[in-house]
Amino acid sequence: SLELKLLSLITKLSGLPLADILTAGEFHLEVTTSMQLIAPTGSVVDGLKAVIEIADDVAPVFTSVASFSAAENQTVVGTVAAVAFASDSVTYSISGSDLQIDEAGVVSFISAPDYEANATYIATVTAKDGDRSTTQVITVVVTDKDDTFTLSDTAVTLTDYYPLDGSTVTNTLAYSIENGRGNVDLRTAPLNLTNIENALYSGDFKTPVISFGLSTLPIGSGAGTVSIDLIDGVDGDIDAGERQVKVDIAVEWESDGTTASITVPTQTINASYKTGAGVQIDVQVANVDSDVLTVTNNGVAYPATLEVKLFSLISQLSALPLADILSAGIYHVDVSTSLPLKAATGEILGGVSAIVEIVDAFKLADATVTLKDPSAVDGSITSSMHETSLVDGFLTVDMRDAPLSLLNIEKGLYGLDFTSPKVLFGLSAIPSGTGKETVTINLIDGTDAVRGAGERQITVALEIEWDADGNVAAITVPAQDLTAYYLTGDGVRFDVALANADLDVLSVTSAGADYPASLEIKLLSLITKLSGLPLSDLLSAGEFHLEVTTSMPLIAPTGSVVDGLRAVIEIADDVAEEIL
Repeated sequence: SLELKLLSLITKLSGLPLADILTAGEFHLEVTTSMQLIAPTGSVVDGLKAVIEIADDVAPVFTSVASFSAAENQTVVGTVAAVAFASDSVTYSISGSDLQIDEAGVVSFISAPDYEANATYIATVTAKDGDRSTTQVITVVVTDKDDTFTLSDTAVTLTDYYPLDGSTVTNTLAYSIENGRGNVDLRTAPLNLTNIENALYSGDFKTPVISFGLSTLPIGSGAGTVSIDLIDGVDGDIDAGERQVKVDIAVEWESDGTTASITVPTQTINASYKTGAGVQIDVQVANVDSDVLTVTNNGVAYPATLEVKLFSLISQLSALPLADILSAGIYHVDVSTSLPLKAATGEILGGVSAIVEIVDAFKLADATVTLKDPSAVDGSITSSMHETSLVDGFLTVDMRDAPLSLLNIEKGLYGLDFTSPKVLFGLSAIPSGTGKETVTINLIDGTDAVRGAGERQITVALEIEWDADGNVAAITVPAQDLTAYYLTGDGVRFDVALANADLDVLSVTSAGADYPASLEIKLLSLITKLSGLPLSDLLSAGEFHLEVTTSMPLIAPTGSVVDGLRAVIEIADDVAEEIL
């Protein structure tokens, strides 16, 4: 075939105003040649004469990128651009229902995107110039932005108040995430009953608070709900005989990413109480400063905290028999919320579940104890002060720097005039009520609580009863048969039984409010009465580990539960010195 390229030569004539010549329109094109050309009929052909038309079919061309990134919770994405060759204007359109585009090519979301719901959007943008158009597929990647109250770690701080001495105690406890909720067992730091009762009777009350550290705060505002569910027992199920209080409120929040506030708008609060017999009582109350959730401080320069005030709302439900509900015992508290809350590990949280215990307890004033050891010669008392630490629920102390008198102890062993060495704990609060408890005493050779090879051990258990009115208290040992055993260094066990006779092991002196009381543990008064054991072999000079375990309601100055005392003691051989 013979090809004739119509405009290949003309487009190379750069010295001519080709842009003005080669425009859209109709043209007559004549190509003359001296080549020897013959038509199919045999006639000579001198060239080509043609009428042509140049049509305006140049589509716009995109000059912008096809990928965009946008932070969640904001609508602006970016701008697309296209160049039109046939005119000065381009119109834009975009596919789908999530994005929109204006006449300037600005792309935006119709509704602010949520990273957790969808992080990538794909759409087709069309640029049009008259009848000519072109398309470009764009991708918008949504970036995650802190839009929740995000917890900073897996520890909570429990704060409680003791009205008798005006002290505030705090304890840090670990919590776990289960089924989209924070779960924490607060029984190792029980709540003070007197404080709770003061809330019911308009006394000196400060609500117990669980505080969660916050690493980020959201930007924005919103409304949500908070539901509080209080049930007897350790789980969230209502078993036979268990009671339940349920309260629902609406809350509003506002945050700028640095500070935040949570408020309770005016509303009628709906609550219900289910008795142990299963009868439900419904009540309504107009809220009065229902301070249930708060955010303190800011979340950037200084860590913020989310505070859950456990009983502030329930204590205002005066239509309910609160004195019967909020009594000493163990409770399961669920605080559920629709607020945007996220764990430190990233899970969305629906609230907090806590096991709390309300107790009326003997509260220790401080961590210092006094050891008093009497002289076997003149009855004088040697006193020494010792600092304790709370380890695994036991007050732990090493008192070897104040050794006990062997001569005094031997008097006890042989039925002579004997006064037991004792440890005194200052008390800042005494409960109101009565109780029946157990006391177990373990005395082991050496400095630790584990009996090793060749070490001896005495173990004795007894029951005690206490009676207190908030100011004074009495601890007595009711008539009972005591059981005790002795393990020799060879591991041979001797069991003995003893009918008690005024076994003065624990006692409380003075008043707990106007005058500091003290709890006394008489270290060896019980052991020296176990005449069926070879005590002279056991209670000799040396080092011993003494453990006194009790079920009494006893609270450390920090508010933590105290299960007893673990002390390392030394008995010094002062018999020869006295003889000389």
